[in-house]
Amino acid sequence: MRKTLTLIRLRFVRLWWVMVLISAVGTAVGFAWWHFDFLQMSDDERNAYDDGLKRFNAKWWFPWGQKPFVEEMVLVEIDDKTFAEVKAFEAWNLVYGSWPYERIIWRDVIGYLDQVGARLVVMDVTLSEHQGNLASDEALGLKLAEVSVPVVMGFGEVPLVEPLPRNEHPVVRRHQRTLPQPATDAGADDEFPTEPSADERARAAAEARVKLRERAAANYPLPVHYEGGLAATPFDTEATFGLSDGGLATGSDLQRDAGLVTVELPRSPVPAIADVIDTVTGFGTVDTEADEDGKMRSTHFIYTDGANDYGTLATVAAVQLYGADAVTYAPGRLGFGEHQVRINPDGSALINYSGKLNDRFRTLSLSDVLRYRTAPEGSPLAREGEARLKGKVVFIGATAQGTGDQKPTPFSSFEPGVVKQMATLDNIMHDRFIRDSPMWGSLLLAFLVALFSVALVMVAQSFITDIGAPVFLTFSFFVLTGSFITFTNIHMLSAMPGMAGTLAAVCATAFNRFFANKDREFMREAFSQYMESEVLEHLVESNQLPQLDGEDMEVTAFFSDIRNFSSFSEALHAEPKKLMKLLNRYLSAVTPVLKRHGACIDKYIGDAVVALFGAPVRHRDHALRACQAALEVQVAIAGLRKQFSAEGLPDVYTRIGLNSDHMLVGNVGSDDGPIDFTAIGDGMNLAARLEGTNKAFDTLILMGPNTFKATEGQVVARELDLIRVAGKQQVVAVYELVGLPGQVPAQRHQVLELYQRGLALYRQRDFQQALAVLGQAHQVDPTDGPTKVLAAKCSRFMQHPPPSDWDGVTQVEK
Repeated sequence: MRKTLTLIRLRFVRLWWVMVLISAVGTAVGFAWWHFDFLQMSDDERNAYDDGLKRFNAKWWFPWGQKPFVEEMVLVEIDDKTFAEVKAFEAWNLVYGSWPYERIIWRDVIGYLDQVGARLVVMDVTLSEHQGNLASDEALGLKLAEVSVPVVMGFGEVPLVEPLPRNEHPVVRRHQRTLPQPATDAGADDEFPTEPSADERARAAAEARVKLRERAAANYPLPVHYEGGLAATPFDTEATFGLSDGGLATGSDLQRDAGLVTVELPRSPVPAIADVIDTVTGFGTVDTEADEDGKMRSTHFIYTDGANDYGTLATVAAVQLYGADAVTYAPGRLGFGEHQVRINPDGSALINYSGKLNDRFRTLSLSDVLRYRTAPEGSPLAREGEARLKGKVVFIGATAQGTGDQKPTPFSSFEPGVVKQMATLDNIMHDRFIRDSPMWGSLLLAFLVALFSVALVMVAQSFITDIGAPVFLTFSFFVLTGSFITFTNIHMLSAMPGMAGTLAAVCATAFNRFFANKDREFMREAFSQYMESEVLEHLVESNQLPQLDGEDMEVTAFFSDIRNFSSFSEALHAEPKKLMKLLNRYLSAVTPVLKRHGACIDKYIGDAVVALFGAPVRHRDHALRACQAALEVQVAIAGLRKQFSAEGLPDVYTRIGLNSDHMLVGNVGSDDGPIDFTAIGDGMNLAARLEGTNKAFDTLILMGPNTFKATEGQVVARELDLIRVAGKQQVVAVYELVGLPGQVPAQRHQVLELYQRGLALYRQRDFQQALAVLGQAHQVDPTDGPTKVLAAKCSRFMQHPPPSDWDGVTQVEK
């Protein structure tokens, strides 16, 4: 794990600027892709938004997505149950008829809601045309004048009508109970009234329409205080076919289908019927405000037809609910008197539905309300109705499919349109609109996602991440943004960061495949057989590429070969293939140990292994690594020796020489041919001599003075003698590597101490006393080779004393 983390760190250090550059490019391209809506990315964005909400809202495993029922509201729904029961109950069917019902039904419902103490009635219906029974419309108007509960009603907009007359000083209506005024008839005193002519009827109708529009202009507009440069949103236009001269296409024009152009017609509010226009407390637009795909996701609160400003139905309901005299419309803020709501800086907001209609709001069938209305006072049914409706904001809307008021939301393709108004008012009351993150936030997220995907591809450098990163980002990025929206009510773009991450991952893969440094691939190919893969990756990623012409470095050279290999091969001279197989087993035991400790295998020379520690990977502790590797090699050979013995093969021992020094390290070879990475210098020669010197001291591991000095206190070693190798006049101290601290038995330490005392006496020419001390060491460990060798020297010098200028140095021949 530590090596893996080191490798990751090295790749980051080497490639961070490439990662940042690719991430920035991916972010820029992703933003441009989104900004110009290339390949309809806006559709992807909306779909990602919907998917994120659906997967985290109203889910038991995501606590922040659990939203309680809105207890302040209740929906009286015109549902299939109402259709069935009104049709089945003769008394109701006789009075209310079939859908659309006689408006006397609204008289009865509103009267009952006023009776039980409803707080506010919001009718998600429009009453812009008279029905067959004019008395029913008149009865509704009279009831609206009598009740004390405020009633807010919707209105629609249509093309080909002029905007309402401008109202310079709109005011918020406050509902007051009023007594109906008796109708007057100018011709009532005439004994024989005359039938008006067609022209008179036409003039009367035109005058009535003008007056109705004037009355609508007095009641529809909403007073709004604009701040920060915000303005009302124009009503959507309606597209139709027209002529190139500006006229509208007729039926014959459509049949000819010649010279037609698309014409966008402005829409203006349609006044309600005269019976209710003065008695309804407030009117709000019920425009769906749908996105391009038809789903209701957002609202803009205030609309205009160019002459007056109008509120949405939920906005007008909130004005009545909070008793505001006007709406404050400011960047990031919507105000209803003291009540403030956070919205987007552009005056819009995403509607936080938090689920489907029945996930959030209590509902009540219209037929149940009619049943409550006729229940005897004090009966359980009457008390039930009062408990469910008293003090509530009561919405009235259609939910039955036969009403044609089914609209898509992020949570469902078939939701009653009234859910938009209820959710909007709920968001206003509890300040929980979903707001868009600033663009810099989405760009920062896109950059971080791109950087993560690039880092994953460039650090892991595997086929799985190359393919998996783009696929993962493409299909599941909404998980991050969906949970973030649900948790914070902040909408950060989803598709754009996902696209940025995908593009960046693809670019990173291309960089890895086509623009990676060829020298690194060359290094991997050249050294893969001689170094452990993790060490090689460390070398490549740390940018420690060896120089072809060499460089001066301090390294530790490792030389080893099999003791008495000639005898070993002689025993198998008749079976050369078996000898080769056994040699491969030996090398297979030694090589992994060396690689594991960071060695670079220089070469194999028959049974000899030459390795370097500290190059090409610059390990500061190269001397200690070499010592640890040498000791572990002896353990591995001991295990191999047991296997050979069980197979009836000769014993195998290996001798090792270690030496640390500054050497010329580099590649030997041509620029375009095979290379041999090696070290050149006296230090390398001494290591080779030390390997052979083991024979003179009956040891297995010898090391030079520099290696001993670099590892002093970290290994257990003893000085054996001062030697002068063949062909050299330089005198060096030679040391035996015994083991690691804590792993050498106390008996062995006793032998080492006695040997050092004997060596000191030997150098003082006190051979007799030295021999006595070495005899003690021999008694402790009769197998200790250096003790026997030094004792033999003492015995020889006792018989043949050295010359007076003897310097205590042993000459070692090849």
